[in-house]
Amino acid sequence: MPDHQLNALDARRLELEDMLQKRLKKVQKWQKEMVKFVRKLGQSAVPDDESIKAIMDIDFTGEEICISDTTVAKMEECHGQLREMYIEYVQDREFRWLELYTRLAELWDLCHVADIERLIPPSYNPDKHSDEDIDKISTEISRLESLYGARKEVFDILTTWKEKWAEKLALEEKKKDPEYFQNRGRENNVYMDAKIERTLNDYTLPKLLKTLITAYEKYCQTHPNDEIRCCGPKHSSPKTSTPRGGLDTSKKTTPLKTVKRTPISGTRLSVKKRTPLSSIKTPGNTRTPLRRSRRFFKV
Repeated sequence: MPDHQLNALDARRLELEDMLQKRLKKVQKWQKEMVKFVRKLGQSAVPDDESIKAIMDIDFTGEEICISDTTVAKMEECHGQLREMYIEYVQDREFRWLELYTRLAELWDLCHVADIERLIPPSYNPDKHSDEDIDKISTEISRLESLYGARKEVFDILTTWKEKWAEKLALEEKKKDPEYFQNRGRENNVYMDAKIERTLNDYTLPKLLKTLITAYEKYCQTHPNDEIRCCGPKHSSPKTSTPRGGLDTSKKTTPLKTVKRTPISGTRLSVKKRTPLSSIKTPGNTRTPLRRSRRFFKV
């Protein structure tokens, strides 16, 4: 055979080998994704098509495998069909997850669940999550709704107290700016800020704290075997005495404990640092221990 014919055949061989490798790479990728789709959707959701099952069982690594145009077209059709079903499946779970998580995050705030205990991610990941995880979120929502219903009065007062405490800390932070007392424009009214801070320290926070203690003692009377814990915010200046209406966090705090269960509250969540109500200071820096109940706030 002349050299020019051998060269032409060799060039044709290289062309066909390149085509084969490209097809092989494509069909192996489709096959891998199809296995993933079927595993997620479940065998019951997959159409009863023998060609799909046959394609998924083909070993494309064999030396004598034939990947014809017909095989590629059929596999592309099956892959597209399963892919559409998988996308619809994931979108449905993503919407359901977001819907449940929105409610869960709201209950976390209402029940003052510590950040360290908020372990559920905000978005659905099809590679990590299953329908069982969605059911667990629904169960946790039901538990927190029951918990909030029982402790609503205490939790609502605590929420208001935290909001006012954050307002007080924001005013203290503003005064750290060197230009705060120099720039007295509309956005920086020193006199008004001082008046608001005095009201918070002398009236609002102490009153809320007394109301909180009263509500908690009332709760303890109807739930003698239950206890509540809350995270005590730290004052901006730990070396100074605790301000009126604040929580004294300079004392020892309860360390992270093992999760326990009670008939009333279900799983009780703990954090690394807790502030018992017995260490709360009232106006005049006098201590009001809750010796009668000896219980703590715990979510």
